[in-house]
Amino acid sequence: MNKYSKFVELFREFYDENSIKIDEKLSGYVNFKVGGPADILLIPETKDQIKKSICICKENNIPVYVIGNGSNILVRDGGFRGVVISLKAVNNITVNDDKIEAECGAMLKAVSDKAMENSLTGFEFACGIPGTIGGAVFMNAGAYDGEVSQVIESVEVIDENCNIIKLTNEELDFGYRSSLVMKKGYTVLSAVFKLKKGTVKTIKELVDDLTNKRESKQPLEYPSAGSTFKRPTGYFAGKLFKMQD
Repeated sequence: MNKYSKFVELFREFYDENSIKIDEKLSGYVNFKVGGPADILLIPETKDQIKKSICICKENNIPVYVIGNGSNILVRDGGFRGVVISLKAVNNITVNDDKIEAECGAMLKAVSDKAMENSLTGFEFACGIPGTIGGAVFMNAGAYDGEVSQVIESVEVIDENCNIIKLTNEELDFGYRSSLVMKKGYTVLSAVFKLKKGTVKTIKELVDDLTNKRESKQPLEYPSAGSTFKRPTGYFAGKLFKMQD
């Protein structure tokens, strides 16, 4: 029995019916394409809706889990008891000179494309990462010697007290696949990236090269959560496994 359905009316005050789903299977929201239902699934379209949703969950002791593209999540068959918030519809991207501001649900590829369109270099490494800005900041996503921490200027988050605060790069305490956001359990609302001026031709050549490398090494046509193991310093996780017949 869904014991959290009684809280649906609280969310209906600022969501339309199509953005609230009861007993929704999460298999359609994660890249592995498996997983049971969430008691309540919310699909906000604004940062204000995200904040209100999280505050209601905290005030009523409702378990809450925030997801982006679901590219590194494995959901159990039993699903999630509580509220799941899918952020993919909160995805505005704006450019101001050499800076890009992207909301939490914006895909990394979309931000990479926007940077290329505006002759901004520094974000090419993220062109093939199948995640959102929120998840990328959360885990300091990276690939091909590039990381979010190298280009981020500031982040807007919801803290443990349901306040919206702004954190600078230095305050984010980035490490290898970690950040203050992860350690504190904050929710990312948006991020500002400071890039450098370049040329579309040079940027596109690098993006094409990285895309070819990824496509030649990974079976992208199958459900996947991407890389499973953290890379040992100065080495590759795959080298540590011995193949057996």
